[in-house]
This record gives sequence, structure tokens and C-alpha cells, in this order.
Amino acid sequence: MVTSENTRLQLIKKIEEQRGSRVIAYITGDRPGVPPAQIAEDAVRHVVEHLRCLGSPEKLDVFLYSRGGSMDIPWQLVSSFRNASKEWSVLIPFRAHSAATLVALGADNIVMGPQAQLGPIDPTLTQQTPVGINQVSVEDVMAFIDFMRHRIGLSDQVALTNGLANLINRVDAVTLGAVYRTHSHIRDVAGKIIQSRNEPPSSNVQDKIISTLAEKVYAHGHAVSLTEAQDLGLTVIEPSPQLEKVMWELLGEYESHMKLLQLWDPQALLGTKEQAEESFILAMIESRVTTHEYVTKINVNKQRELPQNLQVNMNLNFQNPETDPSLEELLNQLQPKLQEEAFRAVQQALLAQAPSTGIGIRSQDLGWVSAE
Repeated sequence: MVTSENTRLQLIKKIEEQRGSRVIAYITGDRPGVPPAQIAEDAVRHVVEHLRCLGSPEKLDVFLYSRGGSMDIPWQLVSSFRNASKEWSVLIPFRAHSAATLVALGADNIVMGPQAQLGPIDPTLTQQTPVGINQVSVEDVMAFIDFMRHRIGLSDQVALTNGLANLINRVDAVTLGAVYRTHSHIRDVAGKIIQSRNEPPSSNVQDKIISTLAEKVYAHGHAVSLTEAQDLGLTVIEPSPQLEKVMWELLGEYESHMKLLQLWDPQALLGTKEQAEESFILAMIESRVTTHEYVTKINVNKQRELPQNLQVNMNLNFQNPETDPSLEELLNQLQPKLQEEAFRAVQQALLAQAPSTGIGIRSQDLGWVSAE
């Protein structure tokens, strides 16, 4: 019997044969209806485990699909790949955005298929406000300051102070400090990552890559194509038609296994049931030696509005013929159980008829699980 795992491993071995390398795949899911999984620190330990099992290959290929994640993690991953192999490349069949793009910047070669996408590396900060959580784009804040000073030519200190006051009304001072620190940090990290290559580019090319991806791509969701990546000076190579076909087939296997192309609809999952449960594979790390999956369990239930102070009293009394004491004793033994079941049935009937107020969703992360 050919399983999805067998098919994926066969495709990984095909890539290894064509490239003369060892392959490790890192996939973070983006199933519609579910928040995208993130490149995160808890994956680093398992990536290192795979690299140790692969030995010290002359060439390492990292098959990557991700919408991004923590900007603190790419340097850890790049360092691990560099320590594991003299030469490492990243294989991108489709999406490698944000933090995944940072990872790609450290590769000696970026193998991009015709549909491959990199993305901006402008970070976003999470700000806790009195009304909830707010996402703050670091480059948006820096662009506002640049706009005040240079685009509209504000040089008057009073005008600049008023503009800054308006900014602080939207973003608190602590977050502004974090914005400035992150603005500098992301450039330092990107520079370190690029310089870790076997043949790093000139300082002019490096500055062009970082400034373009960090601030000059004005939409965070912009997809940087193969041609744009080449124009930036990145070490991009196109795969052969045979390699591109295998890369796309491998991506398709991950999409199927992780249900990345299927919309998750809690209403459809519930159907006529009051509650339902489903497990998700949010991320995967895989090589020829083993497979790790990040699994979470989601419980969905219909929320209903029951009448306040609802009371249900039940008293099941059985009148038995006095001539049959054994039957009377049996019914007396069964009465508590029957009353409990009857009470539960009444509760379920009332619940099913109560007005629905929405759907409750509760998740439980099971963490990284070995699929062996």
C-alpha cells in the first residue's frame, strides 16, 4: 500500500538524486479558515535533530513553504544549516514569505520555480491596547516619520512635535521605542544572514537587497517573483523542468496531507451535531530519516441561550403489582439510572430547541509529534 508518507519520501529521494544533495523540508500551513502557522523557535530543536541524523552532507537542500513567522528565528535556522553543510540551498516551489524570505537570504543558491514567491521582510509588532491587540507595522511608522520630514518638508520643530504627538496617540511610547529597535535589528540580522553565504555579495548589492525588501516594497503581501529576485542581485537559479515538476509534486503532497487547499468551516464540521472535534497538522519537518508534525486539536460546539433559572424536576414512580416483588425490586434498582437518563434526554431536547448564539471554538496544541 502506497501511503502519502511513502510518496513524499520517494519525491524527496528524487530531488536528492537530481541535486546530489540531502533534503530537509520545513512546511508551515496556511489552510483557509485557520490562522497561518508560524516559523517559530519550537521548530529549531527538531530541525537540528534532522540535520544530525543526515550527517554532514556536502550539499544540503531546504525545501521551504511558509507565510512567515518570528523574525528572531531565521538566523538560528540559517546558522544550523550552515553548520551542517558546506553548501546549502533553498528550494522554493511556491511561497516563502517574510521570515521564510530571511531564511532564503542565507542560502548559497535560491532555487525558485516559475510560481515561486519571496516577500518583504518588514516586521510587525503586536501592541496591547485598552481595546484589544493591535498590529503595528514597523515600516509604516518609519514611513510616517519620513513623510513628515522629507515628503512634505516639515522642518518646523512645533509642526514636527505635533506630528509626533499624533503618532503617540496611536502608538504608545514604549511601542515606538520597540519600533525603532526592530527597524535597526531586522537590517542587522538580514546583513548577518547574507554575509553567512560562502560567497556574499558586495556591500552595495547587500544594501540594495535589504533596503528593497525591508522598506521599498510598500505592501507586506507583495509577492517578489523570480525575475524581481534576480534583479535585486539574489543568487537565484531556475530549476530544470524535471526538478520543478518534482518540487511541485512534493508541495502537492504536503497540501493534501495537511489539507492546505480545503477551507475549514466549523459550521460544516458541526452539521447537526452539538459539538465536534478535529485534529490539524499545522506544520511539518521531514527528511529521509524521520517526520515531525505539529498537531493541534480544535473542539467546536454550538452555543445556545437557555432560559435563566431553568429547573427540571422529574420523579419516576412505578406502580408494580404487589404480587411480583422481584419485578418491583428490579424497577427500584433501575429507577435512579432511568431518572438520570430521562433528565439527560430532557436537557438535550431543551438545548437543541434553544436559540443558537454562535459557535464556540477551543484549541489544544499537542505540539511536535514524531510520525514514526
